[in-house]
Amino acid sequence: MTSVSSLLANTYSYASANAGHKQSASSKSESVPTPAESATPETVTPAKAASGSLASAAVAAREKIDAGYAKLGTTGTTRTTADEWDEIGFPDFDRQMLYAVTSNEGGIFTDVEVNAAKNEIANRISDIINSNDPVHNPTKVFREIVNFYDAASDDEKASFDWAVTRAS
Repeated sequence: MTSVSSLLANTYSYASANAGHKQSASSKSESVPTPAESATPETVTPAKAASGSLASAAVAAREKIDAGYAKLGTTGTTRTTADEWDEIGFPDFDRQMLYAVTSNEGGIFTDVEVNAAKNEIANRISDIINSNDPVHNPTKVFREIVNFYDAASDDEKASFDWAVTRAS
């Protein structure tokens, strides 16, 4: 069980890590440097990240996003469409990679990338609902949604957001 003080410390560290991040209202054609290009020396590198850790998931997600940007020829902005985020590769991310992005692990993701990862999670929940009959069998739908949350990594399960969304 998480104590209130550790919960507050986690909330403070999350808020501190995201302080100063601003979304760009620029057009897609503008070149927006990725966080990897403007990273500080403290940024987690593949050599520092232990295999299977949240840090390694963040590094893998950053690499896939950057490869998706290169393939698309642009970076993500507030004007990037859902189809473009799909082309960048978010549907292929595993749960730990999505959590690494939504939690902005290592501070290497932009606000729009965090939102895209949150949208991908919402899409997966919608897919669960749409693949079942919520009117005639709501119990099955809710059970599958709970199973989706229970399949999360230990890092994600330790978060307050996970507890709130699973409980809801």
